[in-house]
Amino acid sequence: MHSFVHRRFFLVVLWSLLVFLLLVCSALAQERPEVIIAGHRDLVPGENDPYYTSTLLHVWEPLVTRDEEGWPAPMLAESWEVSEDGRVWTFHLRRGVLFQDLTPFNAEAVVANFERYRRISPANSPFYPFRIHETYPGLKEVTAIDEYTVRLTFEEPVPALPFLMVNFGSAMFSPRNFREDGFFNGFPIGTGPYRLVEHKKDEYCRLEPFEHYWGQKAISPIRVRVIPQAETRFSALKAEEIFGVIDIGALTPALAMELLKDERFAVEVSPSTIAHYLFMNGSRPPFDDVRLRKAVSLAIDREFIVRELYYGYGEVMGTILSPASPFSVPLPIEHDLAEARRLAKEVLGEKRVQVRFIFPSWSLERYPYKEQAEYIQSVLRELGIDAQIQILEGGAFNEAMKAGEYEIAMRNQGLPNAEPNTIFTWYVLSDGAGNVEYHLNFKDQEADALILQARREMDMEKRFQMYARVQEIAKEGYHWIPLFNNVDLLVYNKRLKGFRSLGKKYDVTLWEAYLE
Repeated sequence: MHSFVHRRFFLVVLWSLLVFLLLVCSALAQERPEVIIAGHRDLVPGENDPYYTSTLLHVWEPLVTRDEEGWPAPMLAESWEVSEDGRVWTFHLRRGVLFQDLTPFNAEAVVANFERYRRISPANSPFYPFRIHETYPGLKEVTAIDEYTVRLTFEEPVPALPFLMVNFGSAMFSPRNFREDGFFNGFPIGTGPYRLVEHKKDEYCRLEPFEHYWGQKAISPIRVRVIPQAETRFSALKAEEIFGVIDIGALTPALAMELLKDERFAVEVSPSTIAHYLFMNGSRPPFDDVRLRKAVSLAIDREFIVRELYYGYGEVMGTILSPASPFSVPLPIEHDLAEARRLAKEVLGEKRVQVRFIFPSWSLERYPYKEQAEYIQSVLRELGIDAQIQILEGGAFNEAMKAGEYEIAMRNQGLPNAEPNTIFTWYVLSDGAGNVEYHLNFKDQEADALILQARREMDMEKRFQMYARVQEIAKEGYHWIPLFNNVDLLVYNKRLKGFRSLGKKYDVTLWEAYLE
């Protein structure tokens, strides 16, 4: 009896200790300090944006994401298959997923999201615009086959549909989250590891872990501040007002290198889908002559730009399609100043010409565009081209390009999805919106035919060959001169653990982040 009482007393004490430890652990988890990071722009455009937030905040998830090589990969859709004629796609959904309002993610919810796509399209965003006829061309019907199976039926074959759906093409939200017009009736309700709980426009947003997340759960609450100036982000890191930076152009290479002299800091290199280009106005002299456009391309030393201005953080490119795309081909990167001079002299003779060289002011807080422009200006001088550099506010820059009031424009371009046809249709197709709107004046019948044919080509190898040829043709036009592909430098305080890039997934694991 005495022994039994002791054992019972021991079990009661052990149970009480276990309960106490669980309560302590729970309290510690709830009391984890808020992680404060920053970016140069507000990543929460709000309820009238097609996505509400950037993918970087992990509030919402798509049906289809991209893998480390840039190919479509499962997210909320676990698998899919297509009919032989390419007109019917069937998606099998992930089970056991909840939206952040605790309603189930299922086929009915997917159908509701596609109905929303129709209502909001076309919709603009600072990330990528949403146009249902581009992402889902000729979509006839979306049907729930059973609780976790959805069928999409198209008028014509859409053999590359998963490529079009990657990330921004298939964002999913709770059907309770939509207004009558399809936009949001409050904070976004997605399926991601974080919930958006507070937002002050152009100042900050607050994220809290979603405890019922289907995958690896987030650890700490996060505050993302908006700090437009690169120097101010640098100072905030030094003062430990913030513990990391995210988004494109998170910190300029020069400031990042300066910060890394302090042993408190480290850098995470994140690949990017953003590439940098020169756009040439091909609709009027002097760049209506392909020889002069080619001379500009040959005169620029891309390796110098990446090495000297970006401290080696970048990948030079000879094709208009970013290396982030699995369809990008490694075309030769040519630098030949002597040949550039010869071509320029063929066109200009002994006379010199003046051109307007523009770029947007917002780029200065992300990239060393002023130094980059001055280098290119010095190279153009060698060709008999005197470039007047003008730094324009973002809206004025866009208007100048649309009005054709420029000769050279420097800017970057991202990949809205994993389907190159999107970029080619915009910039390479003779009547493509960007080609026409920006006065590139690129016209090639073979390229037009290949772009249109590739949309219906079921054989992936044949599609690859078509896209490779389009890149070759586009390069020969020199309307859109590629410079290099971007790399984001995510500098952070070493006290911030779990803040890392997802490699070629072009993302950051915010949900693992916590302060030590």
